[in-house]
Amino acid sequence: MFRASNVRRLPEETSVFLEEIELAQRGEDDESSGLLGNHTNAVEHTGRAREHGQADNDSYESWLRPSGSLQPQPYVYVYQKKRLWLASCTIASALFIILVLWLTKTSGSSNTEAHSAQSAGGALLDFQPQTYRLSVKLEPENFLANDAEALHTFNATSELQLSFNQSSSARREGSLQVQLHSVDLQYHAIWMTLLPAEVPVAGQAIPERERHCVCGTASGCNSPCSRTVIRLPEDADRVGINLGALGNSLPEAGRMLLKFEYTASFFLNSGLYRSKPYTIPANAEEPEHQSVLLVTQLEKLGARHVLPCVDEPAAKAHFEVQIEAPQGMTALSNGAAKIFSPSRREGMQTVAFASTPVMSPYLLAICVGHLVGRSEAAGDQGHLNVTVWSVPGLEGQLHTAQLAATGALSFYETWTGVQQPLSKFDLVAVPGKGGAMENWGLLLFDDERFLVNTSTEGAYGLWRAADVVCHEVAHQWFGNLVTTATWEDLTVNEGMASFMEYKCVEAVFPEMSASALFQLATSPQGQPIGSHEGPVTKALSEAQRPGIPALRPDDWTTGNSVITYSFGAALLGMLETYWDASAAGTFQAGVRSLLSQHAYGAVSAAELLTILGSSPSMPAAWAAVMRSWLIIPGSDVKLLNQPWLTAPGHPLITATPGASQIQLTQNRFVAWSDDTPAASPVWPIPVQSASLSLQASKEWLDAFELGFAGAATPLRALEAVQAVASCPAGTTGAGQYLLGLPALAGLQSLQHMLLDADDSCQEALANFTAAALSNATLAVIDPAPATMHPQAIFLSRLAKGPLLQAAAINNNADASSFLCNFLEAPNAPTWNSTSSAPHTSPGDHIDPDIRGAVYAAAVSQPPGCMLQAGPNAVANQLSDVARYDTDLAEAQRAMLALSFASSPAILKGSLTLALQPGAKHPLKRDLLGAMLRSMGRSRTGAQTAWEWWRESWQQVVDLHGVSLLLS
Repeated sequence: MFRASNVRRLPEETSVFLEEIELAQRGEDDESSGLLGNHTNAVEHTGRAREHGQADNDSYESWLRPSGSLQPQPYVYVYQKKRLWLASCTIASALFIILVLWLTKTSGSSNTEAHSAQSAGGALLDFQPQTYRLSVKLEPENFLANDAEALHTFNATSELQLSFNQSSSARREGSLQVQLHSVDLQYHAIWMTLLPAEVPVAGQAIPERERHCVCGTASGCNSPCSRTVIRLPEDADRVGINLGALGNSLPEAGRMLLKFEYTASFFLNSGLYRSKPYTIPANAEEPEHQSVLLVTQLEKLGARHVLPCVDEPAAKAHFEVQIEAPQGMTALSNGAAKIFSPSRREGMQTVAFASTPVMSPYLLAICVGHLVGRSEAAGDQGHLNVTVWSVPGLEGQLHTAQLAATGALSFYETWTGVQQPLSKFDLVAVPGKGGAMENWGLLLFDDERFLVNTSTEGAYGLWRAADVVCHEVAHQWFGNLVTTATWEDLTVNEGMASFMEYKCVEAVFPEMSASALFQLATSPQGQPIGSHEGPVTKALSEAQRPGIPALRPDDWTTGNSVITYSFGAALLGMLETYWDASAAGTFQAGVRSLLSQHAYGAVSAAELLTILGSSPSMPAAWAAVMRSWLIIPGSDVKLLNQPWLTAPGHPLITATPGASQIQLTQNRFVAWSDDTPAASPVWPIPVQSASLSLQASKEWLDAFELGFAGAATPLRALEAVQAVASCPAGTTGAGQYLLGLPALAGLQSLQHMLLDADDSCQEALANFTAAALSNATLAVIDPAPATMHPQAIFLSRLAKGPLLQAAAINNNADASSFLCNFLEAPNAPTWNSTSSAPHTSPGDHIDPDIRGAVYAAAVSQPPGCMLQAGPNAVANQLSDVARYDTDLAEAQRAMLALSFASSPAILKGSLTLALQPGAKHPLKRDLLGAMLRSMGRSRTGAQTAWEWWRESWQQVVDLHGVSLLLS
């Protein structure tokens, strides 16, 4: 049951809008106040909605038929009332205010009257959502690419079937109030129907004669919703709906249906929103033009922007969706489309979708627009229809995602032993989307990772597509079937999915090593590493920082995504290693118990570990260890005082050998000794004796230290790098990845630490770097025969670009010559000061795994690079590629390469280019941050970046927001 307490009635809600009216009268534009722009647009678009007939009753099914028409919004009168009161104290103004007050009172639009009428008291209704039915009406103007011309609102009707239970004392308190999450929904009518107990919840059409008006201005109902829907002062995202006299007729327990007719607005990347514009190629019927997709993003708090609901992860219910959209467009939702029918409005169509399983509101999903799809069967019995989608013109880049999606669904069904309750799964590449979302049956992805052009992206693109698809498909079990109980327990969803995705990746793509990729992630040109990529290294690196929250924070708003995803995954990996060491399959048996016992339910992070640790395959010895982690008050088993969940950081184990025994001690690990906490928690750590050759493992331990935390001092870093670089294993594919890349990370840390050192120190460090990377570089230039294991080959493909690039820009002549020769080859294009074909990349003939390194060497031209074209000519052509190349990966590769130039003019020009409009692929915020970090590797680059930042910071913040400062 969901019930709020200590509800206070709102005073008159006009103060927030007073500033907006003042701004409007001063003539300030939308950029001066987001509030002004939003509310002005809302009123404007509401009027346009009437013009386009959005209140046409006949276009809805019987269970979604609206009543009445759109009404003028009452708060407009209140704005004017308040504004006029402050405008002047003259007698004429006072008389005018009295007139306005009289008009608003007689029209029934006064919020003051509504609030005071309800202040006499009332009771809150305890209820449980059972089924939501949502009907969305979209207009052709919603899809216009030009924001200034587009319609930014939509009309919707939703029904909520709920079960309720009210105590006798509550019934005596007076008017009942139903509280729901609702943000910026403008209500036109609300209806209530008491449902008999024998009426099934799902799919039941309710007779119109049984409906009772709660508010609205339709026939038989003359009570504006401004009197009934009360914004709660203690929670601005909730409203209280007063049932009035209707509440007195309710039995003590039963079921009811609430129906809402309202207008909602599109938001920026939340709720139902407009994607980045995309281009639709010309065809026989229409010329090339642009459009947008309309898609949802409801995690964590977005469902309340789309429909009134209980927007909490544990408040699960069924969802039935109906969409009216222009003909020729594809409409998708969680369930399979079951009815396609022409709308009664010309040029429109209506699509109704099957009911979902019981699920959380944040998993509700809608996607509408011009899409092209490829379908294939999946599942352990081929019973799932899987379709991957892109906007027109990019469907040729769906192959990798299709392999990953079908393979992942089949893998998870087999590994978990649980079949999915849905019959179809749609996976969509959304233009410009940030991140991906695991909506049940309708998974939405950023096009940057989901789409793979195999001729330009190489191993890195393949790996990222496989990883993100396996992660989001894992959520269909871990997050959708079994869900986090609260947002503080989000690692139930994200930790499990971040752990399981690596099993999936290797199962679907055997050439990708799960153990190596789980340990460490890289990117070819310094692009940011995702929160669940290489979780062991990423989690430990993040957890050692002071001030980082625990895996389960006290307040989800203070959580850290890296800790939630990667630390949770690393903890689960540790537990699997411990448990399966004594009995293979123990962890898997625990996961299957979790899914069978809590399907369609919600669990906390503590309950997750408890259930996994109660695996029926758990050996007795390990069961005893798990019990030692638990505090058991009576029969209630809970994980309490559990540092793995509640304490920040992670332990450092110190082994001190003695004459006949080894003493183990622990304390919290931090990167720098000065940061060591005064007191550390005690983590429960099972210990099992084993033999270990410390000498043989030293290089790997050095690499581990360099990879996730750097080293305590520059001298220690130099020692560790030297040991790792000289290890013979570093020339193998796995060695390049697991030894070479950590050595490179240590060297880059040294470069930043010694940025203020004198020139001789800088030169010595560059020479040391070139020498340290020479073994790995030579192994890439002259690789071993192709008898290497496929996983070693793939790891080498991931590592060779970063290693060659670092070696070249640090004056390794062999690496520089090797890279620059690709651009002097007979089939290489000529580098001109101005590009004659800006849409053509100069590196189409180069291996994508090293193409970024080639560009970086060409623009920096270190010793050994003998290009005929100078750095300026190279920079000009790379700038053209960045602005105009039709391939996203190639455009970003060229832009990132410019940040390795040695010329301050080229560096500053590349940063300015990143902010200029008109580029085919505008540079994302995280890539601009990557450019700034790359420039920070040298004193010249750091000084140039700082000068540019001082000149351009306001433009950067306007374009990317202040969060770029933290990237």
